[in-house]
Amino acid sequence: MDLTPHDLYELINLLYELWTLYRRASARARIIILLKRFIERLRKERNGGDDQKPREPRR
Repeated sequence: MDLTPHDLYELINLLYELWTLYRRASARARIIILLKRFIERLRKERNGGDDQKPREPRR
């Protein structure tokens, strides 16, 4: 996977924030949310837009 300079910048910021949050045990959920957002953003940029299908409503 080729990282653009912007991706590298985002990754460094993410790692710094993860390091600061990791010191607190209550931050596990926040870390997971940050990782999911970062991965979703990368997927969208790689696919040129929104790649998620609309969800079907739960019954």
